[in-house]
Amino acid sequence: MINVKKAPFYILTFIQTLFFLPFFLQSNIGSDWDAYSLIGTYLIFEESGQYFPSRPPGFPVYELIVGLISKFSFLGIEKSLLLLQYIIMILLNYLIFLFFQKRKDSNNLIFIIILFSPIYLISSFTVIDYTFGALFGFLSIFVAQYGSKRYRFLIPIFLAISIGARLSNIIFLIAVLISLYQ
Repeated sequence: MINVKKAPFYILTFIQTLFFLPFFLQSNIGSDWDAYSLIGTYLIFEESGQYFPSRPPGFPVYELIVGLISKFSFLGIEKSLLLLQYIIMILLNYLIFLFFQKRKDSNNLIFIIILFSPIYLISSFTVIDYTFGALFGFLSIFVAQYGSKRYRFLIPIFLAISIGARLSNIIFLIAVLISLYQ
């Protein structure tokens, strides 16, 4: 039986899944050249042992993950990477849902707008580091705001993963510091 409180999460994730399926079935990793350069970084490193960042200054955490998925893909590189993106999207959806559940003035309309914003959907359906970095950045904020003190050791780990995936995610460090010192 479906938990009524979690129904918005389940329904919206199901609808997003319907949107995602054509991308997955066609193995379309996105039209953004960054997706291909991430794979290229791994292929060059595997062939020559030299690291050339997919984009300056480099996004080593996500490039490493893309490389590992590419090396050990069981569905083919594209489908395996898309499956990773899909899992990241669902985890990020749930984390955003948890943020809304923690607020007394929670608004499902805003939750819907976030999950169906074109930027969010395109980032979730493209092999790119945005949603991966956001997942760990928001996890660090969530632990800072709502986690017990015994889990605070995870904050720097989550921030390191987020910033290592995308340097501009340093903004999450600022948000965590503000959250901790309020």
